[in-house]
Formats: sequence, C-alpha cells, structure tokens
Amino acid sequence: MSFILVPLPDLPTLAQARANLQDNTYDPSPLDEGWRNGILATMYFVPQGEDAFGRKKYRTRMFGSREDPGTGSASCALGCYLAGKEPAEKNQGPFRFVFEQGVEMGRRNEIAVEVVRGEGGVGIEKVVLSGAAVEVMEGTLLTV
Repeated sequence: MSFILVPLPDLPTLAQARANLQDNTYDPSPLDEGWRNGILATMYFVPQGEDAFGRKKYRTRMFGSREDPGTGSASCALGCYLAGKEPAEKNQGPFRFVFEQGVEMGRRNEIAVEVVRGEGGVGIEKVVLSGAAVEVMEGTLLTV
C-alpha cells in the first residue's frame, strides 16, 4: 500500500476533504518504478500539538475508494514520514505520534505509532502500531 500524505493548515480545511487524490485507488501506475503495486490512497493530516504523554498529535482523514475511519497502515506511513522530518540531532528517537481519525464520519478512533530511526538517524529501524479495536462485523468467505 502506498499513501499520498497531504498536510493541511487547519481542521476546517480537513473537514472539507472529500476523496482520494488518486481517482482509482487500485491503479498505482503514477508511482515510481518498483512501487507500482497495491493500492494508492490519500491521508490528510493536521498537527494538533502534543498530548499528555508527550506524543505529537494529529487529526487525520484517509480516503481510498471510500473514507476509512481508522487506518493503521496509513498511520504507520505517516509516522515514518514525520519521524524522517525530525532533526538529525534527535538521532534514532523514538518518535511518538497519536493520530485521531474518523471524527468527521462519526467513528472517532485513536491510533498510536512509535518510530525508531536507524543508526545515526538514517532510515527506519522499527515501527510499533497500537490502539484499541471494536468488532463491527463478522463473516465467512467460501471458496467455490
């Protein structure tokens, strides 16, 4: 999965987001060679300061073929991107983030991501995703 990460200036602008910037979620052809597989979706984000635990807070919205109320994979991608933007002096981190998603669609959730950069602050060494989950459906797939 690949994500178009879009910083927005404020929550009113975030509330206006309506769709994936890629018309066809299942067409990754605009990506560079070697990245053209899987889906291509859009994650919009707005910084919201820090929470009581010192994690950097963001409000987010993610659109693929529809809006998703909580997206761990996009949150991990965004956390890695944001950790990569931290100054080199912060070395490996860890860098802690909390993403609040699903608010506009009435299905609010929080996703926490911790990122550790590689030696000397280069690359990504480790990503930890956490949060709570609620079962919203159950089903069985049958092969024919």
